[in-house]
Amino acid sequence: SPESLRREFGFIREGDATDDDIYSPRIPPEDLQRMDETAANAFSRGDNGYQQEFRIRVADGTLRHMSEQVRIISLESGVYNLVGVQVDISDRKRTEEMLRKTEEQLQHAQKLKLVGEFATGVANYFNNLMAVVKGYGKLAMQSMPADAAARTKSRGAFCGLKLETVTTRTSSSATLHSARTRARRDSS
Repeated sequence: SPESLRREFGFIREGDATDDDIYSPRIPPEDLQRMDETAANAFSRGDNGYQQEFRIRVADGTLRHMSEQVRIISLESGVYNLVGVQVDISDRKRTEEMLRKTEEQLQHAQKLKLVGEFATGVANYFNNLMAVVKGYGKLAMQSMPADAAARTKSRGAFCGLKLETVTTRTSSSATLHSARTRARRDSS
């Protein structure tokens, strides 16, 4: 009824005689075309009804999402009565969009967590390698002649490299922020 349209959508103009006068200008063209196709297909197949969703611009300019269930009643050959119910599903659509965005954020966070776990594994691998290199360096120094000058010159060096400990830092969320390995040529 015109009163329910005024209450639900905030519009009705004097002289609006048909639903087309009220709805058609307020429905986006792509939705209107899809609605016409849905109805035409239902009629051509001889269906007893159809359901569809569409958007409509209300008096304040916002788009609302609607769901429409229509029953087709054949009165006589080529004459039909359409009885339908429309439900405003705008809140549901907003909730679905928020859920989609939240799922995307969760997937992104899970990817970051995997990258952090991978980097932690790589850092641990390099720490283990550096422990082996340092161990061999100590063994090499122990096998050097007892000459104090040679040992002093070689202290902290192995094969001309000065080795420093590999350090890893993890945040409270257990993701790896950085892994650092440094080896520099000894200038001596």
